[in-house]
Amino acid sequence: MQRWGLRTAAAAVTAVVAHLVLHYMVRTPIPSHMQNQAAVFVPELVNRETQSALLDLLKTKGVIPSNSADTNFYEVKHEHIGEAQPLEADGTCAHRYLMPNKNRTQCILPGRIDVARAFGLTGGIDGLKENLGTLFSRLQTFGIYIFDIDAQEHAIIRSLFDSKDFLDAAAQVCPSHKQHLDPFQFNFIVQIPGQAVATHVDGVYFWGASRFAFPQWLLAVMSFSGLFKDEFVDQVQVVGYVSDWALDPVRQNPSKFGEFVYWPNKDSTSDKRMPPLPRSGNAIDGSKSIHTTTVYRPEVEPPFIDKNKPSKLQHNATTDRWDLIVGNDLVASYATEDLRISIVYRARCFRTKTDVERFQAEAHDHSRMMDLDDVLNRLVERGQQLTSTPSPPLSDRLALAVWLLDTFMRYPYPSSSSTWFPFNYCGLFSAPNWLC
Repeated sequence: MQRWGLRTAAAAVTAVVAHLVLHYMVRTPIPSHMQNQAAVFVPELVNRETQSALLDLLKTKGVIPSNSADTNFYEVKHEHIGEAQPLEADGTCAHRYLMPNKNRTQCILPGRIDVARAFGLTGGIDGLKENLGTLFSRLQTFGIYIFDIDAQEHAIIRSLFDSKDFLDAAAQVCPSHKQHLDPFQFNFIVQIPGQAVATHVDGVYFWGASRFAFPQWLLAVMSFSGLFKDEFVDQVQVVGYVSDWALDPVRQNPSKFGEFVYWPNKDSTSDKRMPPLPRSGNAIDGSKSIHTTTVYRPEVEPPFIDKNKPSKLQHNATTDRWDLIVGNDLVASYATEDLRISIVYRARCFRTKTDVERFQAEAHDHSRMMDLDDVLNRLVERGQQLTSTPSPPLSDRLALAVWLLDTFMRYPYPSSSSTWFPFNYCGLFSAPNWLC
C-alpha cells in the first residue's frame, strides 16, 4: 500500500507541475524575424527515373557517416570557440556535452549541440520519455554533404537545381527582391528505423560567417539573437523523399514515416505538417524556419550509438544491404527500403548576380570573416539585456557556450497533443522505470 501511495503522490505532483508548465511555458515564442516564412509543398518533385538514379548515386558513395561528423566534408576556421578539452585516456570525453573532434585529438561541443540539448530536454516533437543513450541514438542520423554540385558525376544533382519545380519553389521562398540564385549544397540524409531529425534551423549563412568559419551552433545563436539581420543571407531549401516506399501506407499514417513539421507563426502552439510522400518534396528557408520530423517508425528502438565512437552506414555490394558500424563493430544491417532517405538541396538568394559573385569570392577568405571574439562580445552584451543570469567570463568558454544556448536558443516544446508533459524527465533525472 505504501508503494502505491508513493506512486499516487508522485503522479499527483507531476500532474500539477505539468499543468503549470503547459500553461506558462509551452508557448515558446518564435523570434519575430523567423515568423511568417513561405513553405511550398511539391507533390511530384522527382519522377521514378530520377529517384532510381539518386538511390544508385547513394550506393556508389558507399559510406554514409553520422551527421555528427558533418565536418568530415569541409574545413572550419574555428572548430570550437575555445571550449576544447583533452581526451580521456580511453579516447572518450568526460563532459556530457563534449565529443571527440573529427581528428579525435580533443573534445569539443558537437556542431549541433543546440539541437541535441533541446532534443534531450524535451524528447522532440513526439515528446519522448527516454534515457539519453536511447534518445541520442535516435538523433544520430547519417548524411553525405556534397558541395561540388557541378562535378560530372553529380549531373543528376545539377538537374534538380535546373528543374522547373525548384525554380518555381525558389521564386516563392526567396524574398521578392532577392531572386538571383546561388546553388551551393546537396545532402543525402538517411535515418534508420527509430530515428528522427530533431528540431533545428539549417546551417545559417551571413556575409562574413558560415559553417566554414564558425561552429554551426554559434551560427544558430547568431540567427536567433537577431543581431546580425543585416548580414543574414536568405536561402531556399528543398527536401525531397526518395525512399522506395509504397505510397498508400505513407498517405494513411504520415507521422509514422517521419512527417515534416514546421512553425510559421508567432509561437510553438501552431505547427504545420507536410507528409513525406515518396517522390514529393517541400521548400522553405530552413535557416530561418524552425522545423523537424516526427520519429520514423517510432515503435522501433534503434541500436545504441555511442557518441564517443565514429558511426556510419556502409553499403555491402554483395548483399545490397546497409551495415551499421559503430566503432569497429557491426551492430545492425538494413535493406534500402528499411531506410528513410531524403535529399536536401539549397541555394542562396541574392539581389543581383554581382552579389552572387562577390559572396562566392569572399566565402572562404579568412580576412573577410567576422572576428570570433567580436561576435561573442556582441552576443554577451545582447544576452545580458535579456536575462538576469550573469554571463560567465569570456575565459570560461564552455560555460559561456552553455549560457549563450540557454539565453538565445528557444526551440519549440512538444505540443499537448503529443505529450502530457513537455519535458523528458527520463533524461533530466533518474526517474523510476515504471515512470519511463
